Amino acid sequence: MTEPPAPVPLPVPHTLAQFARRAGITHSYARKLHAATPSRLPDPDLHDADGRPLWFADTIDAWARSTGRPPAESGLWLHTAPDATAPAAIQFHGIIEAKAGYNGAPVPVHAILYGTEHGPLLYLTGTDHTRRLPFWRGRIVALAAATELVAPALWPDTIVVAAPPLFLEDPDSAIAQPEPTLQCFRLRPAAEAATAGNDGQPAPTEETLRGRLRRLAEQPTVPVGGVEHRSAVTPAQLQRVLGLQVPLWLNGTRLPAALARARSARTTLTVPDTVTEWPVVLSALQAAHTWGMGDSHPAAFALLAADAQQTHARVRRQLTAQPTGGDGWYLAARPELPALPLHLESALAALPPRERLEPAQLRQELIDLRQREATLPADPRQAPHGEALQHAVELLTRAVMSDDPHLAVDRCIIYGGVLAGPVARQWHATLQSCPDAARLLTTRRGRRLLGGRPAEEVEQLLIDHAGRLVAVLGTDDPAQPPAWHAEWPVGLPTGWNHSTIIAADPATDDGIGTASQPVLALTSTDGPRIDPVPVLPERYPGEAFEFAFGYEGNGPATLYDALLRVALERPEGLPYDTPVPSDDSRLWQALTTKGPLRLRWSDVQQWARDDAGRNLEEKQ
Repeated sequence: MTEPPAPVPLPVPHTLAQFARRAGITHSYARKLHAATPSRLPDPDLHDADGRPLWFADTIDAWARSTGRPPAESGLWLHTAPDATAPAAIQFHGIIEAKAGYNGAPVPVHAILYGTEHGPLLYLTGTDHTRRLPFWRGRIVALAAATELVAPALWPDTIVVAAPPLFLEDPDSAIAQPEPTLQCFRLRPAAEAATAGNDGQPAPTEETLRGRLRRLAEQPTVPVGGVEHRSAVTPAQLQRVLGLQVPLWLNGTRLPAALARARSARTTLTVPDTVTEWPVVLSALQAAHTWGMGDSHPAAFALLAADAQQTHARVRRQLTAQPTGGDGWYLAARPELPALPLHLESALAALPPRERLEPAQLRQELIDLRQREATLPADPRQAPHGEALQHAVELLTRAVMSDDPHLAVDRCIIYGGVLAGPVARQWHATLQSCPDAARLLTTRRGRRLLGGRPAEEVEQLLIDHAGRLVAVLGTDDPAQPPAWHAEWPVGLPTGWNHSTIIAADPATDDGIGTASQPVLALTSTDGPRIDPVPVLPERYPGEAFEFAFGYEGNGPATLYDALLRVALERPEGLPYDTPVPSDDSRLWQALTTKGPLRLRWSDVQQWARDDAGRNLEEKQ
């Protein structure tokens, strides 16, 4: 079993009195500077539980240098060295395979090693193929990279800086983007790491050291030394001692080709767009055009084209607004601006505007494309237009919502859980074996049902009375109930009456784990029939949900809203002023009572009307 990581030594915060001692000023003068408006001391790095300011040593050292005071002996040369008079020499610029992953796996890291008269500065950037690493692994990356590139004799004077990626700014946001900050580490040779703590902290115990040795022994390329995490630094601080700006990368642009081109460039490169949604939108539009959607389903193609044009304008505005540099840094690469091929521009120009599309045509094309898209092969090589059809269905669904909400919500989402309890088993017993199961699982509908699980895991592919699919998945533990994935309805049900019971069971005997259980409606008129309780229409694409019950808290609110919507017959969903669950609600009391769920539908309808009426009275 892998040993847990050692505690990460963080910089030790300093009080105002400790700030004064480190900066070489009196405590009274420090209080005066801090009390000034605005404060003449740097912004605090932290505040204690009583709101008192705290600073890290590097912050104090940087301030002392900026005011002409002598540096502390233990300060980083990054904060105490004079300004560079010439650009630092670049001794290495490229990608290394640092053995810093789990169990010593190699991690690709983009590294620049700057040589200065004060010591090496190793500047690291992850690549877009680098697995996201937890914070304590970032220290191991610094160690492993230094081992690859820095001679052991230079470790005492080496500073390692790790630059996180930038993200595209929202040009419509009123919030100014903060100045980029970079992680900073100081290397500690083995002897120093074994005899000293961090910024005056107690030295590690013998047991702690033995644990570090065992962990480092698993990664033989990392020397038995240490990494001391220091205060974050800014690109401007690096430029001051390097004499040149450092590159920052947008997330998504740190690919091998761009990283290789950056070795010989000191300006912003233009690279293919691997950052925004435009390439996916353009690919879908091209696939729809090639398939002939403009002729067979002109309303759908018009909606698809309008959506693509909106995306084009938004992405262009976003990329144009992205800064290509700042204080001490330049943007290493930026995606190329979006462009429409000429043949698509011509095709889009001939389309009617959205407001001229007939509601009847929108409804007809929605019904047809839903069926066509579901039966297409899941393999994009066989049906390259599949994603375009799916997106067109989503756009048509939104377009018909106001005119025909019942048609808009006549669809399913994928929901899953475990077959535990008498209600779930009774539902399972009513399902029929699905004909042509093997072929269905190769379609886009089948792929959605499995949610990424391989088809080999399906033990049964079943179908309910309304034609909805249910997949029962195999389990490695016969003592555990099998899992299921099902097409769960969004549309309002039909046929529920005075005999209908809303029912579900806890996943375990103690009533815990209800979120993984199906909530079903059992109707006995004209023979037994079991329907899933419909879910709310998503407020945004891909919104997750879970039905939970049997405990107090916010969990059962999703089921409360779903039952309220069905009882009040609101196909389009609930408005934002929907009643909030409260202790006065009989429905809420029933859903939060521990144990199996058994509710008469007529009671649920009455309780829903009571809650809606109470909500209306409270508004008045």
